Amino acid sequence: MNADPSHARQFDFRFAGRRPEESPGESAMPFVSARTDTRAFPDTRAFDTESCLRTLESRYRSALSRAVAAKARYLALTGSPSATPPTIERAQRRWQLLQLQRKAFARRMAAIEGSERDGIAAGGPG
Repeated sequence: MNADPSHARQFDFRFAGRRPEESPGESAMPFVSARTDTRAFPDTRAFDTESCLRTLESRYRSALSRAVAAKARYLALTGSPSATPPTIERAQRRWQLLQLQRKAFARRMAAIEGSERDGIAAGGPG
């Protein structure tokens, strides 16, 4: 292994995408994500919001069906005389975890819908 410090380069994420010889002042255009920049395309925010809501709704439905299946498995294990207590506890934790995921998706959807309503009330796009 070469211990020469001239070969060791640390990566500075602020200058990602620039050539190493470029100084920070040479890049006049700041990085702006095309997904979040709505100045050039005002309709983009409404489109992104709808797309995001559709994705979250799909994930919510998937989490709901997994939670229902996990609850059924947990209840089946509680009624089974051959099920061990650790198995029952794992099934209960899995069911509770899936319930939390489902609730998190619901909260995110509500937050996006709320921000969309606030944007419309403030006269923004949407």
